[in-house]
Amino acid sequence: AHFPRGGVVATAGGLLFVATASDRKIRAYDEDTGKVLWGQDTPAGSEGIPAVYEVGGREYIAFCVAGGNGMMASRVVNPGKPAVPPGQGAYIVFALPAR
Repeated sequence: AHFPRGGVVATAGGLLFVATASDRKIRAYDEDTGKVLWGQDTPAGSEGIPAVYEVGGREYIAFCVAGGNGMMASRVVNPGKPAVPPGQGAYIVFALPAR
């Protein structure tokens, strides 16, 4: 079993961000409609809950991507899909559009 170590975070501007270890993606959803507004591939699986913070009136969101596909990557089996090689661990930060 794979135990996710992430979660959803909401921004002041009405966006919901989710990062997933299984497909190495970050997605932004509209909080009212649930529509995917944006997506980004990551170099490794995500870990933890994204952090949202503000500096100088601008909102930022930070994600932790761990080497591999996440904490329990060696136990994750995706039938019909090849094993994903470990990726580079990093913190990825995005500046959100000014409101």
